[in-house]
Amino acid sequence: MKAGAVAHSAARRGFAPGALGSDFPDGTLDARLLPLVFRRADPSVRLSVLDVGIGCAESVRFLSGVCCRIAYADLYGELDMDGASADLAPIERAERFFASQPEAGFDVVLLGDFLNYLDEDEMRRFRLLLRSRLNSGAKAHGFAAFSNVLPLQGLRLSIRSDERLAITACVDDTPHRHTQKLIGRVLWPLSVSRSILQDDNRQELLLESRR
Repeated sequence: MKAGAVAHSAARRGFAPGALGSDFPDGTLDARLLPLVFRRADPSVRLSVLDVGIGCAESVRFLSGVCCRIAYADLYGELDMDGASADLAPIERAERFFASQPEAGFDVVLLGDFLNYLDEDEMRRFRLLLRSRLNSGAKAHGFAAFSNVLPLQGLRLSIRSDERLAITACVDDTPHRHTQKLIGRVLWPLSVSRSILQDDNRQELLLESRR
């Protein structure tokens, strides 16, 4: 598939780059709960990390300082240069990824705002994919909507530092806006343990496995 066609497909899914709103004047987003995701009793223990996005340079640089093994799922389809999954829904892309990783178990899941691209039934399907892959004590980090009736701008995120994310806006708002209450109920055994209200109808979430 030609680059122009890929860009058109990305735009149709709402993932194409757009302009950041006034809530993000420096192109970054607070992530004060992120350090808790990587905290463990023994820092020498190697973590297994699932990032639903791609290996952006800033994230790779940050995670190189963490004792971990990383799987990048590209569930937004940003690297689909041959167009093989251009028309797949996000949940279908997730199902294809997990089918290709039959033995993987994860200690950390970096969700970004991916859940807001799934409707409630699709989020339940995602939970079934994820549930059997969570190691004991697994944690997840992501963003929910404070209100499901207000817009939530789609963002692609990369880790700049312990508590700061670099962001790129998408053209469209996310198609769904899930609150922390809904996410905590649907994603069991992942349960919301902490949350921080931010600007732009956004809540930062720390989730922990209760199994």
